[in-house]
Amino acid sequence: VTTPMGNCFTFQSMEIIEKKGRLVSSQAGVDQGFIVIVNISQDEYFYQMYSYSAGIRILVHDPRDWPLIDSLGMAISPGTETFLSVSETRVKRMPPPYGNNTCIDVTDPNFRNPLKYFDEYTKSACIENCLVDFLISSCQCIPHTTIIKNSSVPICSFASYNDCVRKMEYLYKTSNEYLMKCNCRDPCTKTSYQVTRSEAYFPSERRTEELSAIYGYPDDFSAFMRQNYLVLTMYISEMNYNVYEESAAYSIGDFQSDVGGNLGLCLGASFLSLAELIEYFIFVI
Repeated sequence: VTTPMGNCFTFQSMEIIEKKGRLVSSQAGVDQGFIVIVNISQDEYFYQMYSYSAGIRILVHDPRDWPLIDSLGMAISPGTETFLSVSETRVKRMPPPYGNNTCIDVTDPNFRNPLKYFDEYTKSACIENCLVDFLISSCQCIPHTTIIKNSSVPICSFASYNDCVRKMEYLYKTSNEYLMKCNCRDPCTKTSYQVTRSEAYFPSERRTEELSAIYGYPDDFSAFMRQNYLVLTMYISEMNYNVYEESAAYSIGDFQSDVGGNLGLCLGASFLSLAELIEYFIFVI
């Protein structure tokens, strides 16, 4: 898929999961991880709109989330072997009326997805949906860098992209005014991933010399490898996950219990006092 950041590839997308099932790991650690060797082919770079660097960006996200790779992606440099240790966190927030910035309860039977271009609501999908609507209203076309298609709206030409889309995208991303109008909020239940990163030099001088001797590579083979190749190893740090769940500090049930307890205490004391007074007067008389 072509995006503003270039070609984008997704491992374990929701579409693949629905067709073939989810790939799982039974153990934690590097040996049970996912390894990718990437050739970024710097000699084929011909136009860089948003960055002057070489490498790739990676984002670990829930398959249901829309990947905001340009703003949340982690950069990986060529000439390195990068290790990404991944841990999972699940957050369960209280639906309205709790909290100031309430979440959206997508599990509510009365919930209706407000997004035009996405079948499932997430905050990142809402942000992208809002951006596309803003670009269509401003430029009367859809950028070729989005996978969202609308048959009634034409694809932006190169001139329209340079003259309108780039300016409107910058305005949208640097001003909170437009995003606040969309009121994009998190779902009440959300899964996120925390990534710890470490890296090493790749390839080593010894390995480069061995490969050059075996395959007869030229003298500049080492420089070519470090300018174009990278290794990415992603693995699960531990076979469990953290759950953060909100709960009401003071519920209606607590209020009813307090009121009932206080009423019981007060009424009980008053009745007892009245009974003792009656008993006293009976014995006195």
